Amino acid sequence: MYINDQTRKLWRIDLTSGDKFFMDFSGLLDPLGISGNDSFDERGFLGFAFHP
Repeated sequence: MYINDQTRKLWRIDLTSGDKFFMDFSGLLDPLGISGNDSFDERGFLGFAFHP
């Protein structure tokens, strides 16, 4: 199971082994929050799709 996080991370959840982290895209996206580091807006890693 793969889950994306608005804070620029893609997680791979393996229920048998417990592996969780997959990729970090933080160097490719604009910073979040127009009001400072602790604020959020509609930017970020909002969705993904794998090539068939």
